[in-house]
Amino acid sequence: STTGLRTKTRSPRRAASGSRRQSRYLRSHRPAMRSERPADRILKALRVTIEASDRGKVTIAVLHEAASAADPDYAANPDARDQMAAALNALAAERLIRLPAASELWEKLPTPALPRWVLRQPPDIVPAVAPPRITWHADLGWAAAKYARGDWDGLEVRLLCAANELAIAGGPMRLVPINERSIELLGAEKALAKLSKGRLFGPGRLTLEALGAVRTPPPFPWTRVGDGPYLLVVENTATYWTLAHAPRSVDSPLGIVAFGGGQAFVASVDYVRELAGITEVRYFGDFDEEGLRIPAAADGVARRNGLPPVQAAIGLYARLLLANPIRRGRPRSEPEACALARWLPPTLRTRAVPLLLEGAEIPQERIGTDELAGDPSWADEKSLGPAASHGAGS
Repeated sequence: STTGLRTKTRSPRRAASGSRRQSRYLRSHRPAMRSERPADRILKALRVTIEASDRGKVTIAVLHEAASAADPDYAANPDARDQMAAALNALAAERLIRLPAASELWEKLPTPALPRWVLRQPPDIVPAVAPPRITWHADLGWAAAKYARGDWDGLEVRLLCAANELAIAGGPMRLVPINERSIELLGAEKALAKLSKGRLFGPGRLTLEALGAVRTPPPFPWTRVGDGPYLLVVENTATYWTLAHAPRSVDSPLGIVAFGGGQAFVASVDYVRELAGITEVRYFGDFDEEGLRIPAAADGVARRNGLPPVQAAIGLYARLLLANPIRRGRPRSEPEACALARWLPPTLRTRAVPLLLEGAEIPQERIGTDELAGDPSWADEKSLGPAASHGAGS
């Protein structure tokens, strides 16, 4: 059974003027516009959030977050719970969600009561209805046939209609962060990023640039140490400080030393494009499973996104592999060891694989300030690895 939500009584309002022939289908697939009422924006944001959820249950905290993103005044609005209750009643009436029946699954205070979560309903099987006719811009012509057959899902149709209106209007005025464009077009800040990884995007289809959106990768801390084109990313904070302050030769190509922050570098590697003059990326981390998987994953992201490949800082790793291991991990099988060492260049793999077979692990802090203080060659091109144009082997 479905439990209804009680809301405060409101005075009825006159419906907005417009064509009565416009179907509910088309209205539900139009992009969010700034002229919409806050309640409409909240309802649309909740609908998109629930449809885009990977889980059947969507918590009330997630729904409050979506409502706040759609209406900046939501959190401070004394009627926010009434707005949420009204929106959830509407979505339950649409059979998009089911509200919990048990009383203990409701937040009873403050009033009105709200469910602790809602359950996304599976779509009803209904007779096919031809979607309303749309005049597609030439750039969106590829979407027409599947639209006519009803092959796009609801969220995809909303984005296609928004993109079509944007193209007809002459395109976006400027590039904005993808989450901002997502709220404008779809009413939810993360929906566009999720769709951009799917079938609507690709050669001859939608692009973020055509939608006026740009990804905003998390930044990483960095220090300018020279004018060269090399960026050296370091896994841990202590070694970051050491390499940022260690002496370098006057002809060192090193320009920037950055703190990768461990696994965070896989997400932040796109930030490299914000660093002017950088054409080569080198990485130095711990010699262990995570320390090898991180740069390999970041390298894959960089190559897919048209960035310089993430390569090993050869000289620093050579020093590290010659140091005595100070801890032992799980011994690796030969296939495992070879897979972990694949990111390293061949000259380092011959030493790395036997160490991995033994379970040896070496923290990068073994190459510290004292060792580098009298040897500025660590930052030379030969040590960092020759530029790609010089034929670096990997």
